[in-house]
Amino acid sequence: MEDLWVVFCGESGNLDIVEKLSSSSLVFQPTSCVNHALIICFNVLLLAMLLLTCIQKSSSPSKKDNIQPRFRGYSRLRIVSAIFNGCIGFVYLCLGIWILEEQLRKNQTALPLKSWLVVLFQGFTWLLVGLTISLRGKHLQRTPLRLLSILAFLFAGIVCAFSIYSVILGKAILVKIALDVLSFPGSILLLVCVYKVYKHEGSCESDLYAPLNGEANGASRTDSVVRVTLFAEAGFFNKMSFWWLNPMMKMGKAKTLEDEDIPKLRVEDRAESCYFEFLEQLNKHKQAESSQPSLLWIIIFCHWKEILISGLFALLKILTLSAGPLLLNAFILVAEGKAGFKYEGYVLALTLFFSKNLESVAQRQWYFRSRLIGLKVKSLLTAAIYKKQLRLSNLGRLTHSSGEVMNYVTVDAYRIGEFPFWFHQTWTTSLQLCISLVILYRAMGLATFAALVVIIITVLCNAPLAKLQHKFQSKLMVAQDERLKACNEALVNMKVLKLYAWETHFKNAIENLREVEYKWLSAVQMRKAYNSFLFWSSPVLVSAVTFGACYFMKIPLHANNVFTFVATLRLVQDPIRSIPDVIGVVIQAKVAFARIVKFLEAPELQSRNVQQRRNTGSEYIMGALSGKTVLLVTHQVDFLPAFDSVLLMSDGEILQAAPYRKLLSSSQEFLDLVNAHKETAGSERLPEANALQRQGSSAREIKKSYEEKQLKTSQGDQLIKQEEKEIGDTGFKPYIEYLNQNKGYLYFSLAAFGHLLFVTGQISQNSWMAANVDDPHVSTLRLIVIYLSIGVISMLFLLCRSIFTVVLGLQSSKSLFSQLLVSLFRAPMSFYDSTPLGRILSRVASDLSIVDLDVPFSLIFAVGATTNAYSNLGVLAVVTWQVLFVSIPMVYLAIRLQRYYFASAKELMRINGTTKSLVANHLAESVAGALTIRAFEGEERFFAKNLHLIDINASPFFHSFAANEWLIQRLETFCAAILASAALCVVLLPPGTFSSGFIGMALSYGLSLNMSFVMSIQNQCMVANYIISVERLNQYMHIPSEAPEVVEDNRPPSDWPAVGKVDICDLQVSFSF
Repeated sequence: MEDLWVVFCGESGNLDIVEKLSSSSLVFQPTSCVNHALIICFNVLLLAMLLLTCIQKSSSPSKKDNIQPRFRGYSRLRIVSAIFNGCIGFVYLCLGIWILEEQLRKNQTALPLKSWLVVLFQGFTWLLVGLTISLRGKHLQRTPLRLLSILAFLFAGIVCAFSIYSVILGKAILVKIALDVLSFPGSILLLVCVYKVYKHEGSCESDLYAPLNGEANGASRTDSVVRVTLFAEAGFFNKMSFWWLNPMMKMGKAKTLEDEDIPKLRVEDRAESCYFEFLEQLNKHKQAESSQPSLLWIIIFCHWKEILISGLFALLKILTLSAGPLLLNAFILVAEGKAGFKYEGYVLALTLFFSKNLESVAQRQWYFRSRLIGLKVKSLLTAAIYKKQLRLSNLGRLTHSSGEVMNYVTVDAYRIGEFPFWFHQTWTTSLQLCISLVILYRAMGLATFAALVVIIITVLCNAPLAKLQHKFQSKLMVAQDERLKACNEALVNMKVLKLYAWETHFKNAIENLREVEYKWLSAVQMRKAYNSFLFWSSPVLVSAVTFGACYFMKIPLHANNVFTFVATLRLVQDPIRSIPDVIGVVIQAKVAFARIVKFLEAPELQSRNVQQRRNTGSEYIMGALSGKTVLLVTHQVDFLPAFDSVLLMSDGEILQAAPYRKLLSSSQEFLDLVNAHKETAGSERLPEANALQRQGSSAREIKKSYEEKQLKTSQGDQLIKQEEKEIGDTGFKPYIEYLNQNKGYLYFSLAAFGHLLFVTGQISQNSWMAANVDDPHVSTLRLIVIYLSIGVISMLFLLCRSIFTVVLGLQSSKSLFSQLLVSLFRAPMSFYDSTPLGRILSRVASDLSIVDLDVPFSLIFAVGATTNAYSNLGVLAVVTWQVLFVSIPMVYLAIRLQRYYFASAKELMRINGTTKSLVANHLAESVAGALTIRAFEGEERFFAKNLHLIDINASPFFHSFAANEWLIQRLETFCAAILASAALCVVLLPPGTFSSGFIGMALSYGLSLNMSFVMSIQNQCMVANYIISVERLNQYMHIPSEAPEVVEDNRPPSDWPAVGKVDICDLQVSFSF
């Protein structure tokens, strides 16, 4: 107990603790240790109360959610409360970090803890409590929330009183005093916010809510509510841990998931809600602005709350990640016998474990919420595009072909939906670099500026490449539109092509368009490869230049500063390596968004003009033509009962004129004509036409007729069947199919081998540094030159990996498309009769785009990230072999958990692929029949159907990326346990057992273990999702072919015909009259 008090209070803690506690004046002094301990206890109590409040489910969510307006925002009081208390908590945190930094700079130790820990603890607690009560209060139970607000009010009042007392005594820290005093009005805001919100909601509930009869009688919920995703009613910790997904994962392991097993999305995540919120914001901005509002800003306004929350999680992740190198430095000092207090090693190991778990929770929520934003944006854009194509004018239809409209939905909307996932990377990478530079400055001093120069040069070198990539991406999308337009026309008119034997000509035309697309695809992929090489090699250059600057500036290199630098660099290298992906996604989204905006701004068919012309036509028909005779020439017998008189003609003469029924009974020729129609076309439609003349039918007859039709339909063989998909774990089959194309195995092996050599080079670099950094017999110049030489050699292998990855992707895409095109053009007409056009178009559009752009790099990055992860684990195990007792069981559990995940994840992505075809098919049919839909005023019905199909497609995708985060979060917990075990091994072993250099190397690799395993699993999941597109393409690459165009065994001789003579033998001709 005395040791802990010394750690907290410093050397003054050696005084008698009982004497300190007995002095009441010390409790009221904000600078006293007793006061700080008391405030920390208050904060712990507040956090515990907050924890209990969040665990409770929200009261009557179905009632309260339904009575609120659909798109109602936060009240001004709650926004002011959140901003005010959030700012107080944030300033507390900044003050605590500044005090810690000053203490480390002056004393080279974080002890004693009292001066900075109390401020950090108070800032963290007030930030959580303030934001939770202000923004999430209506989702929590009333009684615990009121108790929490009262407790926060009392706590703020006590702290404010302490601070005012210290001001009277003249012993005050001004910033801390100001924050303590300001927290009291902040607590009053929280108290008023809670009571006002619940008073308003209670009045709404009493005025507007009336239970249904079934609910009043205690009936259970309807099936529709049960089928909604459990995420809709999940509590705080349920959401943070993705526990709500466990039932689906268990179901996926027990059986193959089907479409009906996927629950619906929450109401606010469905396409209808997203689209109408978009329209609401659009109309609001149109009224407020004179010019045309920006669609990008409108989409941002629709989702600003979700973007802000995901950004806060991203910030929390960056802050917790940056604590790793500081902990590493402390561990090296402990290993060298320079511990600040007796149990410092254990405290550091425990802190490391909790910081890694907090980092995991923050990153998973960041990624999940960003994906959810992307899903909602994709849904509303898909709905907006569909709605727009129903209103396009004739000029707009000439400008935007059906193939282009299909591309907008299947490719462009998909690319924009991927952008929010990468959005926060644009600023978190910069922030992480800045924090890392501060840590590097503490370790390396002025040599950090050399690293900064290298980073700036790298970014400047990328600028022209980014411009070229934007240009080539635009050209690629135009070429893709042309190719898809030609494919659409050929597939729609395939019957005509086969009738006139034009398949070869049209296939050659499409192949020529594909060659143009292939040229721009190769340009885009090569620029992506250059970016990848540039940013993957930048950490090697940064470390070499920094060590070189240390040599010239006479800055000594020791294990603690070298491996603090290496650990910081390893933590930031994965975000740096993702910069090419971020740039590529931003460029693709920018090009795609510009194309969609251009389409949405295309001229529409004016409803006023249509109505005016319709009224004019109706007036003319009912007025000027009302007394005229209307003649209809038809062979459709179905229409005849609706007319006043039927003229029967034969041999150019009118044989008889009479109403339909009279003519049917008096004319044998007319009776024969009607009977012949019944035999050929079926008699179902004729009674329906006759029904216009009848008064009606009884309900029993209608039901009997319906049941007979249903029986006939079920007994017959259905022409258009449900889309086929792979079932279960197909193993490496789709990967083998992809690598079987055009020497794919060779290029893949060379790329993977190049990455393996690059990783080996990095380990060799750090091993050389760890073994010789403290060796007096190795000069600093030799140390740096060999380190730099190994790095340059490894960069050459990295360049080879990038080039072979591009070649692999281009060759495989070329071969797959060629086989798919041949298979489609050689397919029999029975295939086209039984296959909706949307199924084919979704493969030649979205699936082929994924295979072109995403599969090759994702495949190599998955292999590379897995190699990185296991190399990190290997280095950790070699230096501290004791960690194998923990790591081997953890790796085994991770493999089992990954298999458990893939049982559900693969089926979710397959269902996503088949439901995507439904959206594409409905869009293609609607584009083709837009004029008919408008003529019969069926726009709303078809739009409602489109919204339903969008939601059906969005639900499996939502649960797919949620399952991805579910898996990674559990694997990160394993990694945190392994890292904490390694740190504990360092603490338990006597000082000097390991050299400080190898301890620094092991922990620098261990700190990046979480991130490397995250990148590994994330890339594996991404390539597993992308490879589904290869599966879907392969399904249509092996369609049973029709008879060959040329049968070689039956071909006549080359000199045939030798004589121009035709012999007719035994010809028999018969004529029937």
